[in-house]
Amino acid sequence: MALDDSPEAAPSRAMLQAAYRLEFERTGVEAWLAEDVAMIEAELVSQGRRLRAV
Repeated sequence: MALDDSPEAAPSRAMLQAAYRLEFERTGVEAWLAEDVAMIEAELVSQGRRLRAV
């Protein structure tokens, strides 16, 4: 697939790049939070406690 460098394509390219960047940031943060929750849950289990969903 070729990149369209025409002036008419510029706004849609910029919007697409912004959407990909936001998706990367969103999924990166979610993965980071999921890792933290897993570590907290493992610590609670080691103490004989459980994490309760609210």
